[in-house]
Amino acid sequence: MSVDTQAGVPNNRILAIEDIVARTGIDEAMIEALVRAFYGRARHDPLIRPVFESKVHDWEAHIAGLCTFWSFVVSMSGRCGSFP
Repeated sequence: MSVDTQAGVPNNRILAIEDIVARTGIDEAMIEALVRAFYGRARHDPLIRPVFESKVHDWEAHIAGLCTFWSFVVSMSGRCGSFP
């Protein structure tokens, strides 16, 4: 298996991700925009805001972890984050 030396990502994974992006139009920027939009609304919703406020103390770190997770799920990026 060959490896992209700059990122340390196997070439076959890079090709698979590129194929998924080409077929779906879903890329990292879209994932981040969607995650930020959803949680932006959730943070202002009177019903679910308290749930998030009690658990999430660093929103930027949480958003980064969510973006990494959804990248893993959607594009099979091989990355999986953690949530502070």
